[in-house]
Amino acid sequence: MDITNHIVLIGKQGSGKTSLAKALGNVGFTRVISCTTRPRRSNEINGVDYSFLTDEAFNAIAGDLVAVRSYETIYGEWRYGIDLRDINADGPTVCILDPDGYLEIRNKIKDRFAIYLDLPRDIRINRVLARGDDPEEVARREEDDEIMFGYLDARYQELCDLRIARERSIEDDVARIQRYLRAFNDGSINYDGRPGE
Repeated sequence: MDITNHIVLIGKQGSGKTSLAKALGNVGFTRVISCTTRPRRSNEINGVDYSFLTDEAFNAIAGDLVAVRSYETIYGEWRYGIDLRDINADGPTVCILDPDGYLEIRNKIKDRFAIYLDLPRDIRINRVLARGDDPEEVARREEDDEIMFGYLDARYQELCDLRIARERSIEDDVARIQRYLRAFNDGSINYDGRPGE
């Protein structure tokens, strides 16, 4: 059975979404790049990590974007969006969405495989502080994440196909995801018999 999977990564700040997306990119998945109006971090590359846009440029393409989100940060409003055509492109893809964006478009994603990265709070907070994020902004995002992820936390078995709830190496996570995708593709498991942690 030849199925093209479109992986969606969902997780709170510091859960490893970007690192896992990059690692999946190294094994044949095309990374879908979201657009954002937030400033680029010093270690980020435009067009690789995000498409960093001015407010005017974002407005110009907003009609082509789905899962558009706006966040009030300590620095002002930041917006994000993604093109559904890129997610559903020919060949395997991997993208990152927040829970609301995922719920908005999940039924429009062909052959989706949703992965909830649900790592413990202390691990996540240490990661974002280590990369130099502002502690006040980290606290604000953590409060927002608690609210935003409440629904997903309660219903992840119904909404997601795989939950990763403990820290492993990226290589182990990629190998595990590949095993589950093979099982989905050969019919060993399906959306009614999805694996847990």
